[in-house]
Amino acid sequence: MNFFEKLLISPDTTILQALQKISEGHAQVALVVDENQKLLGTVTDGDIRRGILKSYELTDAVKNIMNTQPIKVIYDNHSKEKLIAIMVKHHIHQLPLVDKAGRVQGLQTMDELLNPTEKPNLAVIMSGGLGKRLKPLTNHLPKPMLTIGGKPLLELNINKLRAEGFRRFCITVGYKAEIIKEYFGDGSKWDISIEYIHEDMPLGTAGALHYLRDKEQNAMLVMNGDLLTQIKFRSLLEFHEKNGADCTVCIREFDYQLPYGTVELKNQKITAITEKPIYKHYVNAGVYILNPNLVKNIPIGEFYPMTTFIEELIRTNHRVDAFPLMEYWSDIGQISDYEKACQDFEFAIA
Repeated sequence: MNFFEKLLISPDTTILQALQKISEGHAQVALVVDENQKLLGTVTDGDIRRGILKSYELTDAVKNIMNTQPIKVIYDNHSKEKLIAIMVKHHIHQLPLVDKAGRVQGLQTMDELLNPTEKPNLAVIMSGGLGKRLKPLTNHLPKPMLTIGGKPLLELNINKLRAEGFRRFCITVGYKAEIIKEYFGDGSKWDISIEYIHEDMPLGTAGALHYLRDKEQNAMLVMNGDLLTQIKFRSLLEFHEKNGADCTVCIREFDYQLPYGTVELKNQKITAITEKPIYKHYVNAGVYILNPNLVKNIPIGEFYPMTTFIEELIRTNHRVDAFPLMEYWSDIGQISDYEKACQDFEFAIA
């Protein structure tokens, strides 16, 4: 079986099944075909996330969210340069190859043509917090240095970012900063470069970014240092660039079931009653992409939460997009979170 045949799905395939195909295929795309393998559309990671934002469920058919007019070329001996030019022109990373009848004959990806490339973007990991809710575990260690699967959480995140092409890092430090600096140094042990921003006082989740003003030309990835996640950082960056956002915020669906039945009233009359309803909300997942020109507006030397920063961006009519997470994600905020993350890593993350 040719590798592209593993990416073929029918229009009635569920969105969840398509996501599994995309994850297994390592090409970041699934090809939707009819019974004769004629290309009907494509589905990417970004298509699925946009579909979720439009309230489609993972059990819905992929035909509801697929791109029905994908860029494709007739299968031929196209030069590498021509294929690259087509993908660059249309801002795509996958190019289906079809015969004259429109049947899929192959798939070309930008990564195959260029080989894995280093990203010029800076990855900023916020690691200056006190970790009060994790005491006594953080009595002698900063929270991002707690070990999961035998390695510090911060190292797990650096390794994942590095595997996706990031080579430039900035770590904000404060509480027990010397432990982080001594362990990671300049990053050369990991074949990366690391610079540090030392917070002499807590600056919140955005305050330290002021010190990066006028230093960056590319969008920056910013993430909290207390996260364990399988997010595809390259997909996040591509999503941000493709949509032309000023800021992209990763969000996560959070369900909360009320332990009581709710009652609706009109005057004294009961009009409806619902037993233990489940409320669904999107929550901030602590991972962002920021265009570099935005950080100049962050006040210097002040406590400035990321939520305040994003609210200001929205107020000033900047484009702030949402990137829904479907991958594993855990915020290590309390001891119970840490214990669960250790279990998850052993059975699902490693």
